Amino acid sequence: MAISGIMALPIHMMPMQRPSTHDEKVKSAQEYEEMFIKFFFNKIMPKNEEGGYLGSGSNTEVYRSFWVDAAAKQAAKQGVGIAKQILRHMERADRAAERTLKNLMINQPGMGEQHDQFV
Repeated sequence: MAISGIMALPIHMMPMQRPSTHDEKVKSAQEYEEMFIKFFFNKIMPKNEEGGYLGSGSNTEVYRSFWVDAAAKQAAKQGVGIAKQILRHMERADRAAERTLKNLMINQPGMGEQHDQFV
């Protein structure tokens, strides 16, 4: 099932450093999946004034927050497929970047020496 119109997470929740190893990519994709699920659950879970599963008391928002965190963590452990898709795209982007660098090095004499200093 394709996801269209994915709600963007706030920029402060996005990882700033690009993962380099496969394990770091997997961990990053899983963390993103958990954040996305938490964001989604926060949107669909009834708010305090709406009542819902947790009632409507003074501590409802605290309990709601705990429930959303725990439910998002559990759903992300089981996986809903977002992490797999993100990992696939990250690996595809890395392969495309490698091909581009190789093409630049082949087409530009002397680029191999300059490229080595950045790797």
